[in-house]
Amino acid sequence: MTKPVAVLIDERCASACELFAAAIAFDPTHVIVGCTPTAGAEGGVIPWVLRDNLDFQALVIGFQHPDGRIFREGVGVVPNVKVPNTPESLVIAPGVGVPLNVVERALHEALQ
Repeated sequence: MTKPVAVLIDERCASACELFAAAIAFDPTHVIVGCTPTAGAEGGVIPWVLRDNLDFQALVIGFQHPDGRIFREGVGVVPNVKVPNTPESLVIAPGVGVPLNVVERALHEALQ
């Protein structure tokens, strides 16, 4: 990619959303925007059936940042551009939309 990409995230971002945000986060020219990190729920699990027919599953596939940090369950992808967590930031109406305004400003700065 020749231009930065912005991704909006919050604590409801999990599964494919979290994988996409994590992939974008590997390149520091891209912008991860949100009030909160992603869910921190992504990983590969394998189920087993133990004795007495007890179901068990464990994380066997994890994800790692290029710098060696591990994406840990419960932590998720942290935004590199924070949206203020205010009542105004929750309003998305014509002429109002703090998250989108933050994205626009962050992309503009990334292009400079």
